[in-house]
Amino acid sequence: MVEIQLQAAYEWVREKYSLAKEKYEEAMKIKPDFYEGLLALGQQQFEMAKLHWSYVVAKNEELSTWDPTETIGLYDSAEEKMKAATEMEEAKRRNKQGNGNEGESSGNGDREEISAVEAAEQAALMRSQIHLFWGNMLFECSQVEFKLGLDVWKQNMDDAVERFKLAGASDADISTVLKNHRCNGDAV
Repeated sequence: MVEIQLQAAYEWVREKYSLAKEKYEEAMKIKPDFYEGLLALGQQQFEMAKLHWSYVVAKNEELSTWDPTETIGLYDSAEEKMKAATEMEEAKRRNKQGNGNEGESSGNGDREEISAVEAAEQAALMRSQIHLFWGNMLFECSQVEFKLGLDVWKQNMDDAVERFKLAGASDADISTVLKNHRCNGDAV
C-alpha cells in the first residue's frame, strides 16, 4: 500500500515539474533573454533531480545496480542553465551600462527610474543569490555522487565552495556545510 502511494505521489509531482518545464521553455521562446526564466528552468531541473534521487532512496533501490544517468543528467542540465543564465544576466547588465542606461524601470507602471547605485545593488544581490543557489545545487549533487561512488563528487564539492564564496557566505557557514557533507558521516 505504501509503495503504491509513493509511486502515485512521485508520478503526480513529476507531472507537475514537467508541466513547469514546458511553461518555462515557452517563456524562453517568447523572450530569449529572460534570464530569470532560465534560472527558474535550472531550479526546475534541480528539483526534478532531487525528486528522482529521493524516490530511488525511498524505494530502497540497490545503488550499485541502479542507473543514475537520469538523475545526474538533471543535475548537469540544472548547472548548464545556471551558467547560461549567469552569462545572460551579465551580458544584459553590460549592455545597459554601455548604453548609459544603468537605471531601470520600477515596473509599477509610472516608469519610475531607479538610480544607478540601486540598479548596481540589485544586480549584486541577484548575482549573490544565483551563486548561492548554484553552490547548493553543486553541493547536493556532490552528495549524490559520493553515495554512488563517483569520483567527480570532490570537484563538485570544491566548485560548490567556490560558488558559496562568490555569494558572500562566511567561512563559518561554509565550514558547517562541509561538515554536513555525506562523505564526513560515512568516513566516521
